[in-house]
Amino acid sequence: MSINELINQSEGRRLEFKGELPTNSDLAKTVVAFANDAGGEIYIGINDNPRQIIGLSEEELPRIEEQISNLIYDRCYPIILPEVSFLTIEDKHLIKVCIYRGSMPPYYLKDKGKLKGTYIRVGSTNKLADETIIAELERRRRNISFDSEVVMDKSADELDISGFKLLYKEKTGEDLNIQVLRKLELVKTEQDKEYPTKALLRHINKAANIEGVYTVSRWEYPVKAIREIIRNAIVHRDYSLTGKDVKVAIYDDMVEITSPGLLPPSIDYSAMESRQSDARNKVIAPVFKRLGIIDQWGNGLKMVAEEMKSYPEIDLCWKEVGLSFQVQFIKKNYQENTNMEDSADNERRPAQSTTQSTTQSTTQYTTQKLTEAQNMILSYLREHPEATRADLNSHIEGITVDGIKYNLARLQELGLLKRVGSKRYGYWVVLGE
Repeated sequence: MSINELINQSEGRRLEFKGELPTNSDLAKTVVAFANDAGGEIYIGINDNPRQIIGLSEEELPRIEEQISNLIYDRCYPIILPEVSFLTIEDKHLIKVCIYRGSMPPYYLKDKGKLKGTYIRVGSTNKLADETIIAELERRRRNISFDSEVVMDKSADELDISGFKLLYKEKTGEDLNIQVLRKLELVKTEQDKEYPTKALLRHINKAANIEGVYTVSRWEYPVKAIREIIRNAIVHRDYSLTGKDVKVAIYDDMVEITSPGLLPPSIDYSAMESRQSDARNKVIAPVFKRLGIIDQWGNGLKMVAEEMKSYPEIDLCWKEVGLSFQVQFIKKNYQENTNMEDSADNERRPAQSTTQSTTQSTTQYTTQKLTEAQNMILSYLREHPEATRADLNSHIEGITVDGIKYNLARLQELGLLKRVGSKRYGYWVVLGE
């Protein structure tokens, strides 16, 4: 990719622009965050907002290079070796700092220590890692996964895994005895006693729920591709992030799958047609392969790319939302009946009387069952009529910004919600009460 193409990209997980050499702490945080994740590049001499090449003094380049190298050596631990190079574009001089994915995470700021100085990259920002994320980085350094850790609260023979044994027998034709459990690393021996790993204790014993991976209901969409993304979400999610679940949301215009945990650094959705394989959960993934949920390592995204060719009317989009990874299958030609916050439309549209609104709302409410998210939105707006989409997103768990936008439009379409006034200074009215 040429530098001209690069500077037209947005800052993100692996890219950052700086007009001048940033403060010591800012640069060190970015370097640490890149090393803890997928690596990244910092371009100095390019403003981000507005995006503009301003350049650096040619005479100052050697001094800045030495300053960057010394700063990274002095402030970051373990040692990070940057690759610093000079670029020239439009007769202006830039410095490129390339940070590679580290093999000894967690990386952190020396003066802050591991607990207060470990940063990760979330979108285009550096986020202070909590203890859960630090533990995951330490597992990555030791090349072990969360699901392979031993849980010593109960011995293996105290667990009721009869349902999983039946499923395993049905899918593989084999009995799930203690030898097989050991081979699959679902149990491990500690102090001459068998203990379950987290894969068995917390997830595999819930195997009856796995049936949902085998079925897909929405025929308008590429069902094989959706099934593969759901499989990936379940098999490769970050189970160390407690209190989070895989979410599948079905809207009028899209299907959305959200999986806890950022995309593994070695997986690139923009190169879907190539074979890619990186199992975050090194115990769960082989078990799912034995059960036939995973067909063949590395072929999943390639299969998704192939099926999408048969669905030109569907857009496949992916993005990182906080500490989650989200995939959307979106209908290209879907037209919403309502523009939820179009102030011009609100001002042009004649106001309905209270009686008309209530009648319409009551009629549609009895024929249309509301989702849990829609009920939560209505409940919040009753108490906070001036709330914005951002307010709703921050106060309602388990729903994305796009989900808020869709559900607000849907509630207006049903006649249960009305926007009064402009986008900036207006307020919401819950109807039919």
